[in-house]
Amino acid sequence: MELNVKGRAVSYLEPALFLLIALYGQIETIGPMKYLTKNFAGAILAVFDILFKKRRPQDLLNLSKFSDQAFGTFWLMMAPQLADREVEKGVPALVASATGTIIEIGPGSGNQVSRYDRSKVTKIYGIEPTASLHPQLWENIKRAGLSDVYTIVPCGVQDVETLRRYGVDKEAFDTVLSVQVFCSVPNPKETAAALWRLLKPDGKMIFYEHVKSRDLISSRVQGCAQRERWRFIATGITIPYPPSDFIQQIQKPTRTTDIDEKNLSYARQNILTNNLKSRIRPLLTKPNDPLIPLNALGLENITFTICNPPFYSSATDLLSSALAKSRPPHSTCTGSPIEMVTPGGEVAFVTHMIVESQHLKDRCQWYTSMLGKYSSVGIIIEELKKRGVGNWAVKEFVQGGKTRRWGVGWSWGGRRPREDIARGVSTSIPKHLLPFPSEFKFEVPTTSIDLVGSNICALLEGFDLQWRYRAQISTGVGFARANVWSRAARRQQKREAAEGGDLTEKSDDDDEEVEAAALGFKIQLARESEVVAVSVGWLQGFDSVLFESFCGMVKRQMANQR
Repeated sequence: MELNVKGRAVSYLEPALFLLIALYGQIETIGPMKYLTKNFAGAILAVFDILFKKRRPQDLLNLSKFSDQAFGTFWLMMAPQLADREVEKGVPALVASATGTIIEIGPGSGNQVSRYDRSKVTKIYGIEPTASLHPQLWENIKRAGLSDVYTIVPCGVQDVETLRRYGVDKEAFDTVLSVQVFCSVPNPKETAAALWRLLKPDGKMIFYEHVKSRDLISSRVQGCAQRERWRFIATGITIPYPPSDFIQQIQKPTRTTDIDEKNLSYARQNILTNNLKSRIRPLLTKPNDPLIPLNALGLENITFTICNPPFYSSATDLLSSALAKSRPPHSTCTGSPIEMVTPGGEVAFVTHMIVESQHLKDRCQWYTSMLGKYSSVGIIIEELKKRGVGNWAVKEFVQGGKTRRWGVGWSWGGRRPREDIARGVSTSIPKHLLPFPSEFKFEVPTTSIDLVGSNICALLEGFDLQWRYRAQISTGVGFARANVWSRAARRQQKREAAEGGDLTEKSDDDDEEVEAAALGFKIQLARESEVVAVSVGWLQGFDSVLFESFCGMVKRQMANQR
């Protein structure tokens, strides 16, 4: 019998190393040392694996491969402990709040995959550059029943080309989820900016992170692990500031105005207390100054306004409103007259905003204001329609089931808000005051999303319009300069083709053509039981008849192809 001395030595050495690491790990009782010891343990086991299992000593000279192996080993050792601690800190509820098409940054070995609410998930992309973690991650994905919706993307956030190959592109995602990831990211500010670009305009970012300790000893240990010479082993333990700081830096700045110096002083104090001085800048204005003083603020344009106007026209109006309530209020109103009263009340105030917006036009993308009286909603919307606004939204806010407020927004541009935002009210608002529906839904009797997606692509690619479809997320976006699907338009297109006319080549990146488009639309597909649900959203344009015509055409054509 041949004695494999080398093989036995390796089999004995591995448990001995684990025992040594376990003894060394006893200093984990000293909180600040926990992650540092685990990182070194991961590095030791990675050396062992490279030398005696893979037998590739040359990999020790490749810091990238060694760091990948060391971090993967470290993470697999730490994952169970981190998962337990995350339960204590409420992380499962955060993960369960992720909805729609989701980007999970650094899923590691898959601590979070079992925490998703499957009913809220359309698709998940897990961006994980550490290849040694992929096998365990995939096992956890299958165990959680997510193998049909979860895609592992083997790269970092900055690798734009690889991300695009997997269908990860800007403004395509509803949720970005990051759980204890920024700690090991070399450039957290750049990473936060890249993640922000992936979100849809109404998307949300969810993150949970450990940050620099306030304890002197702990912070010193963290600092040691962050030094460059240890990074290939320790892989980084923390970041100096919370990710929220980076998010604030990449968001657009906020400007505020008030006509009362005392109120403004409290605002400045709150801004300083919350470390928002670089983000929010208040301006004292006078009663006769413009309500939206872009020039005084030094701004050429802004994204939106937000306003909580004085509700009442006089102190008598305020008192009579309180007396008219069927039951006494549950809290005391602490608003001063300068906050609560203005000549003409909220109707006059918001009407003044509408008049100013007629001059500012697209220097502001969306003008919005809250309204405190139900009677004001109809008056304001009629005022908008009278002044030629064709793009507005109305929303109802219910606080505790007793207090109701309303929000009204309008835009002089053609970008349409989502259906639930544009018409976010109960049946209390008459239909003639609501904007035209910006979403059209129908069903195709098949279970194959790929088939429906292919049919829609074949249909739309036959028209003179821009169309881009991402099969990975079953979503496409298109822009048309006119009604190019009508019979007359198709006949004209055929005549030009037959005569050898110079047909304009379609370009997905032609921003000028997109801006000038008469219709922008988004088509999303979702499998529901025995059918594929098709949702056509109105993204851009003023012509509701054009949108309605397009939706009807798509529905008819899909019915003919089933």
